[in-house]
Amino acid sequence: MQIRSTSTLVGNCVPSEVAIRPVRNITKSPASSLGCESDGSELTERVGGAEGEEGGPGVGDPGGPGLGAGGFCAAAKGTKRRNASAVLAKLRLGALTLLYLAETERKGLGMSLGAGKGQVNLNRDIGSAKRTIFPMNRARIVDIRQTRRLRSEDNRADLQEKDMMNSKSRREFLMTAVAGAGCGLAASLLEVPCLMANPLNLPIGLQLYTVGKEMDGDPAGTLKAVAAVGYKQVELSPLGKTPPKEFRKMLDDNGLTSPSGHYMLPDLMSKLPELTELAHLFGQEFMVVTIPWVADVSRFKVDPQADQLALFLAVIRGLTLDDWKWNAEQFNKVGEQIKKAGLQLAYHNHNFEWRGYEGVVAYDEFLRLTDPALVKLELDCGWATVAGKDPAEYLRKYPDRYTLLHIKDFHKGFKPRTTIQDADAGPLEPTELGRGAIDYNRVFAAAGKAKVQALFVEQEPPFTEMPALEAIRVNYQYLKNLKD
Repeated sequence: MQIRSTSTLVGNCVPSEVAIRPVRNITKSPASSLGCESDGSELTERVGGAEGEEGGPGVGDPGGPGLGAGGFCAAAKGTKRRNASAVLAKLRLGALTLLYLAETERKGLGMSLGAGKGQVNLNRDIGSAKRTIFPMNRARIVDIRQTRRLRSEDNRADLQEKDMMNSKSRREFLMTAVAGAGCGLAASLLEVPCLMANPLNLPIGLQLYTVGKEMDGDPAGTLKAVAAVGYKQVELSPLGKTPPKEFRKMLDDNGLTSPSGHYMLPDLMSKLPELTELAHLFGQEFMVVTIPWVADVSRFKVDPQADQLALFLAVIRGLTLDDWKWNAEQFNKVGEQIKKAGLQLAYHNHNFEWRGYEGVVAYDEFLRLTDPALVKLELDCGWATVAGKDPAEYLRKYPDRYTLLHIKDFHKGFKPRTTIQDADAGPLEPTELGRGAIDYNRVFAAAGKAKVQALFVEQEPPFTEMPALEAIRVNYQYLKNLKD
């Protein structure tokens, strides 16, 4: 469970004095992804050109696809001013043309310099004209014809040899271009490396709560280590003492984006304009609440000397069904305001949401009472499993509401429970992905039919088998190598 002290973050929550960072969804244009410079001009009306637009040899008639960087770059320029579907269609056309030409070459059907019906034979035609103008005797004609025949045979041999070399060179070039075009399309249109097989074809993200201790000590160094593992996105817990603009620069310096951040409901209710501005600063799309709240927190008597964790635990353990109904009402109100700010509110579950109140499950009631357009969901697959629920079943039941996933695991053998830090329920040991109780093949099969837009690795402390920075590497490799 993500609950941290006030100085950092309490749970997946954001303390009042702490700013949460949103993700800036920066989409590279096809031109920049292919290593081209885009000047914002209109997209050319053809893919490539007769000579590849400085991109290498042209293939086919003028107007056909130029094979080379220039040809594809010309098609990619100005994508911001063109409809994305038109760009996709033209790039696909170029790639398909390359594939067709490569297959033609493979079958030996390419045009040869010396063969081809109807091709002009200059020696023959010019010779015919000369015989008409300058008649010769038969012996002289025979001698000239024999010389011409020998010369023609030599020329034909030279041309065939050159044609073989050209055909081989062109074939190799086409195969190389096809491979490059395929990778270029994937990189520019999907923003995913060509051979990457990430789950759901989404970048693998990390919830920074996983490395919370490291972030508190050295945020810049920790983010650098996270990026070095291969993570492309991070979800923000609290920022600690790092100023928001400075933190944003750290993300940019390491090529990281943050599609979502975790916030506290009381903060969203009391200072929403400030927090939506912060979310925009980080480029976030989702503002996620991870702990419900209550209308009157004074009803919980907590030792004044205790840290903020004590208050959070008191609220969680004391929630009533009426509290959940109050939360649903507040989420709808806040969600509407967040929507107007161009962002999306979401709720992240733990396990206590599945507590029953005389046959009514709190989580199900909360989903029933909240507006699906205003309140999306971040499914923590690990905590849902701890509650004895099947994440795949909920993904199938609410495919339009789940837009974010938390991927975590616990060792097998735990007793399902809807309580937090309950020693009577038996041990609950977090572990790295692939070493625990959850079958993520089933989860991703169901998630593939939902509207999931981002996924984040999250591992609960304590890290008993390896340091956190090593654990995030193990988790990343598990997801990267996960097979359907």
